[in-house]
Amino acid sequence: MLTHFQHPAAITPVIWTQFGFTSNLFQTTLLSILFQLFRQDKFPKGSKILLVSPDPGNTEAARNEVRKILQEKGFGKCFDPQANAQIEDCTNMMEFVCANVSTQEGVQPLQQKIAELDPDGKFNRIFYAALPPVVYLAMLKNLQAAGLLANPETSWVILEKGIKDSESARALLQLVEKICPQQVLLMDHYPLGKATLRLMLALRFGDLAKVFGGVDFEALCGGYAVEYIQVWNTEAKRVGNRPFFDSPESGGLVRDMTPHLLQIPALTLMQRPDCFSSTGIQQAKLDALKALALANPENPARCIALGQYASYLDEEGTKDTRTATGFAAKLIYQSGDAPLALYLLSAKGAAKGACKAVVSFRPITPRLFQSAEPLFVPRFLVLEVQPNPQVSLWYQMGGELIRRHFSYQELYGEPIREAYDYALEACLNRDAALFVTPEDLLQSTQLIETIQSANVPVNIYPFGAVWGTPEMEDLPNKDNRNWINL
Repeated sequence: MLTHFQHPAAITPVIWTQFGFTSNLFQTTLLSILFQLFRQDKFPKGSKILLVSPDPGNTEAARNEVRKILQEKGFGKCFDPQANAQIEDCTNMMEFVCANVSTQEGVQPLQQKIAELDPDGKFNRIFYAALPPVVYLAMLKNLQAAGLLANPETSWVILEKGIKDSESARALLQLVEKICPQQVLLMDHYPLGKATLRLMLALRFGDLAKVFGGVDFEALCGGYAVEYIQVWNTEAKRVGNRPFFDSPESGGLVRDMTPHLLQIPALTLMQRPDCFSSTGIQQAKLDALKALALANPENPARCIALGQYASYLDEEGTKDTRTATGFAAKLIYQSGDAPLALYLLSAKGAAKGACKAVVSFRPITPRLFQSAEPLFVPRFLVLEVQPNPQVSLWYQMGGELIRRHFSYQELYGEPIREAYDYALEACLNRDAALFVTPEDLLQSTQLIETIQSANVPVNIYPFGAVWGTPEMEDLPNKDNRNWINL
């Protein structure tokens, strides 16, 4: 059985400060996962969870609300005294704090509570902000002014991303660099929670290569051997009523999916980190993002195609003819002497839901193998992100393609967990390697705005189309290639 490429479990007690504990995200997703992590003894002994709201309240009322939510989710059945006892133990580590992070005065009750719980400053501190992005800057300034971010070794702020434009991303980066560098991380459930993407570090730099007969994936993916990469994501569902999605200014699917999809080639193409710390891996990933650019900025019609499924305008909500529910784009990755093409595609209202990354290799020499001269030559590496997380290597033997593939369960002997489950455990373990940094965010938003601002038509495709519009499907054909679905 293989081992995960990750930090060891946390042993230092944690004060987990949850901003927005009345938010839909916390009550429907985060709370259940925090409870599961508690049941699995992932919270070090002595840890506390602070439930923060600007509205008046008290600890017992907050605990009762948590108990009610967990009971409704089926964790504490009347015939399961152990589960009910665990709910009681978990809620007993929670305390309510009435604090408003938008003002310096409003943060003082939180400052006082943390000083009461951790007078010597020995606990790790996680400030998790399930809040609207508009309050992020004020929140960071006020936390810093209150001394709650004074120790960069123990204090982190986790932001639910939400920021979708380069101006806001730049403002966040400038503030973070000024007052709390390397202490602010952004949640992205793709690199953090998608099982196949989590395999990439083990595939590139860990022990996963041995299951494929000793192929040196670091040499394959990190050098001249890659010919091109395709990353595509299709969804068989409609947009529905999503106000932040439904306008040209919002960017539609271009802004909604591109940040996630860009994390895949960044993990695939990044060079070997100088050191395998969180900072080293983050820097290598950022360097890969910086090496990406639009293939033909002077002629965007050759490298961008936008689409909208036919029934989109008839759905509930305010719709716009310029909102893209599908797009395809060709980027260039320039690192070293040989640029390579990166093709992105994402479409809602497609024939089926799937997300894959396909790495096409150039003809290679035996020196890329750790063992003797191979009979099989790697041709494609396929990472299936969803619905069935697995990794496949397609070998060329003469004119025949031969496949070896392994599911996540086969490789690690454990079931796939919820995306946020991995992400919140990474917070507890102070494993920042796969989080998005403010610099990552700025690079992504700048690239997204280049795609979004291109003067190309938004063409219509039928609901259930495989690759969206003909223009989206034909984008790789301009280089005599096709979308690959192995």
